[in-house]
Amino acid sequence: MMDEVDRFALARLRNELREVDAEIDRIKREDRLFRRYRFGSDFHDSQIIALQAQRQEILAKLRARRAGTKRSISSPAGLRAWLLWPAALVAAVFTGGAPRRRLPRSA
Repeated sequence: MMDEVDRFALARLRNELREVDAEIDRIKREDRLFRRYRFGSDFHDSQIIALQAQRQEILAKLRARRAGTKRSISSPAGLRAWLLWPAALVAAVFTGGAPRRRLPRSA
């Protein structure tokens, strides 16, 4: 299982990602207001580009952290998944061979 340090690290990264997304949304709203009054928005464009780069870095850290925690977790689900294959195969055979109901044609 994940220990508390990993859970807190994941929560912190997700929170940072939400903050960056909120800042990008705020800048985009402000940019729409500036465009409405026909002001230049080069500064907003550069801010958005920088925040999107920061967002990509946070996503990379988040993926790496998740991959690291998945490797450390022992996977009993793997065995259970293999045990479900025969049951799924039997269910598919029975539902495939069952007669289908036909709706009467309306004239």
